Amino acid sequence: MKHAWRVRDGRGPEYTLWRDELGDSLARIGLTLDDINEEPPAPPATQTAGHTTLWIAATLQYQREGTALFDLVRPSPRH
Repeated sequence: MKHAWRVRDGRGPEYTLWRDELGDSLARIGLTLDDINEEPPAPPATQTAGHTTLWIAATLQYQREGTALFDLVRPSPRH
């Protein structure tokens, strides 16, 4: 990401540019702004092999997406 936004500066023009670039960057990796607030998958209520396998797969996907999001935002330049 090329645009910077300092949280303590509030939501001014820099925030608008940063947020727009964030949305575009998320789309390139297959995520949306709504994905940022997604909760991790909850363990299955019934512990069958199939449910547990799906939960593990969902948890691994959640972690991969979280890492991709971190790697996307972390390098945003700071002033």
